[in-house]
Amino acid sequence: MTTAPKAKAPKAPITTTIPAVNTAWRVFVKATSSNEKGNRVAVLNLADIIESQTASINSIKKSIDDTAQVSPLITSSQVRTLPTFKALEKKSPEFRALSLKKALTFAAKAYDLLGKGEAEKHSFGDAVKLVDDAQAEKTRKAKAAKAEKSGKAPKKDASLMESLQAVYALVSEIDPSAIGDREVDLLNDILGTIESKMREDADA
Repeated sequence: MTTAPKAKAPKAPITTTIPAVNTAWRVFVKATSSNEKGNRVAVLNLADIIESQTASINSIKKSIDDTAQVSPLITSSQVRTLPTFKALEKKSPEFRALSLKKALTFAAKAYDLLGKGEAEKHSFGDAVKLVDDAQAEKTRKAKAAKAEKSGKAPKKDASLMESLQAVYALVSEIDPSAIGDREVDLLNDILGTIESKMREDADA
């Protein structure tokens, strides 16, 4: 007589909800109001909870999405940038002077373009420049890739012409009588080179 195999107990469903994050998001959404200062405090409180988690950012995002609640300030995808927001808020008076919307936008760009923990290593002015440079480089690469794919040469960057004009104006302001003949010849060579380059770009 054979014994019938025992039926396997059904596996418990796998849950990805993180209670602390789930609760923190609900509190955050509920606390959101038209009060700028209050909203800023709410964002910082949420940032504290996010920073304290050991779970992956994907798990945190999934836990927030499970609440089915939406914030007018940030999305679940943007919570990964909140530690950067918190660090800049703590360090920089200039950052704190920004509106919350602009501050959140900058923190997100700094995180995405510079990487986690990078923007707060610098003064706010330097961080802004680094973000601008990184954005310009990203845009340049995207245009170059698009041009290469289409088989067309990328258009000349207007900022290059502006830079050449600025350098030309600066060099032109130097008083020849205040320097030696050798330096005057060098300046004339520089001006000639810049003029030639500007003509090339204008004709391109």
